[in-house]
Amino acid sequence: MKSNKFQTPIADDIKEETITNYEKHYGSLNELEYIEETAFYKDYLSKFDNDIELDLGENTRWANRIGLNSDLLLRLIAASLSSKYTLELSEDWKKNPTEQIKARLTIFVETKAQMTRNNVDELWCFQIDRLYSIYEEEQMNISCLYYNDDGEIDEEFKAEIEKEQKSHIAYFKDVVQRLHEEAALYLCLA
Repeated sequence: MKSNKFQTPIADDIKEETITNYEKHYGSLNELEYIEETAFYKDYLSKFDNDIELDLGENTRWANRIGLNSDLLLRLIAASLSSKYTLELSEDWKKNPTEQIKARLTIFVETKAQMTRNNVDELWCFQIDRLYSIYEEEQMNISCLYYNDDGEIDEEFKAEIEKEQKSHIAYFKDVVQRLHEEAALYLCLA
């Protein structure tokens, strides 16, 4: 498995205000080499146990060339409190099933006016790359929500966020379990 390095320079893609606020509570991001070293990864993203490979469609060659970490992308999207997602077995995988399950990821983002649906395998490579920054920034912001104006942790609010996060972890486990059950049927028929 590839390392979970930040895919793009944080300062170029994430708002300076977000970085400043995060560093105020958690220390300088410049001192970190891997995303696993961030508080939001240790406390939350690491809990999304994943053995599913994402189907990136036409972007697979590009993703392999730049070392895109689809495991990290899936964790970031599954952890998001601002969007929903679905995972289903890739049609290509169903035609030629292997032990390594390959799934299609669809992201749903609701705005005031509409629900937007994006299949990750249909996005352009620069759009996929941008998803890292969007979802990393969201996790930084959520980590900072724990703190009140005095810089102290608001335990009650933190408990509310953690309850929501636990429901996202449970949902992800259910989705992965369902994929494994469905994949077992395809493997038996192969």
